[in-house]
Order: sequence, then C-alpha cells, then structure tokens
Amino acid sequence: MNPFDQTLLLYVNQYAKHSKIFDLVVFSFQENTFLKGGILASLFCYLWFKADVEQHSIRVSLVSTVAASFISVLLARIFALNLHYRPRPIVSEYIDFISPHFMQKVGFDQMSAFPSDHAALYCALSLGLFFASRTVGVLAIAYTVIFILLPRIYTGMHHPTDIIAGALIAFSSIYFVHRPWFIRKISTRILGYSEQYSGLFYVAYFLILLQISTLFIGVRNAGRMVIDVIKLCF
Repeated sequence: MNPFDQTLLLYVNQYAKHSKIFDLVVFSFQENTFLKGGILASLFCYLWFKADVEQHSIRVSLVSTVAASFISVLLARIFALNLHYRPRPIVSEYIDFISPHFMQKVGFDQMSAFPSDHAALYCALSLGLFFASRTVGVLAIAYTVIFILLPRIYTGMHHPTDIIAGALIAFSSIYFVHRPWFIRKISTRILGYSEQYSGLFYVAYFLILLQISTLFIGVRNAGRMVIDVIKLCF
C-alpha cells in the first residue's frame, strides 16, 4: 500500500468504533441508496423542471450529464474487472484496519477496490449538476464528498486513491459529453424527443434516474440473471 493511502486511511480509521451512534450514521449513508443517489437525483429533477430563462440549455446539460454517468460507471467497471485486483481496506492484510460498528467483512474479499464506481458515478452526476447550475452544483459536490465518498473511506470500502481515480474518470466523462459536437449531435437530439414523444421520454427519464440513484443495481442484477440463464442453457 502506498504511503498516501496508508496515512489517510489510518488517520480516518482512528475514529472507528468510538461511537455507535456516529458509526451508525456513517453506515446509513454508506448503505442507503436514497441518501446517496436519491438526493442527487432529486436535485437533477429540480433543475429539469425549474422555470428558468435558460431552461433549454440547462436540460441539454442534464442530458449530457446522464450520458456521462453511464460512461463513468461503464469505464469504472471495465477497469475494476481488468486491472490488477486490489483488496478493499476492510479485508486487506496490508493494513491493520478497524472495522466500524455494523460493518461486515463478508462478501467484499472478491470485489476489487480500484477504481471506485461510487466516485465515478456520483462525481459525474454532481459535476454535471455544476455545469447546469453553479449553485446547485456546489451543493451537490459538497454533499457527494462529505456524505457519499468520505463514508466509503471510513467504512473501509475504498482507499483514497480509489476515490481519486473514480473522480478522474467522472471528470473526463463530463468533459467529453460537454464538447460542442456531443451536445449538438447527441444531447440536443435526445432532448428533442422530450417534446416529440413526451410520454415515452419521461418513462425512460424515470427509469434512468432510478438506476442512477441505486448505482445501476437493477441493471446489474438483470445482467447477471441473463448470463446465468445462458450458462444453464449451454
């Protein structure tokens, strides 16, 4: 483990198991999808429907943000599955990590920590909100750092560099989707469907925000089910 990760992890970890109430609050933010993606998805809806003289450009930016969220999660998963396996701090033998109250080590020994898909997704979403509205974006970024990313380190789910790598993926994705050619050829066209096919558009809108707020758990489970069915057939 590199000195940066070790120093920061041990500093944060010194507060573990000192207070059951504090650990419970942090654990709740770690586990509760509403407290993570649900809040950010709500801010997304607020900006989408908020009356504003620049509503069209705001919505175009939000459409681009959804695209960046998909790209960020996809890249994070590809890297996690193909890069060298990195154990999560909570199960790592390279650091004497104290598990906070309520955290269980079972089930995390086969999941690579690098990079953080939480950081990739929620940083992309909060950075995208910043492009749509600086005020809302600053609040979203602060919320993401304090209530989504720091609990991942405190509970031993990620090293600090896992978070940084995920954030860099998010920044790259946001930069990519906010290029003029992407906005002109993709985001603006998608937004046009909201007027042409409003019913279908908002059904898709709801389902996409639902998946974003839950880190695409439903899609992942459906994908695993399809793979398992194919294996059983052959």
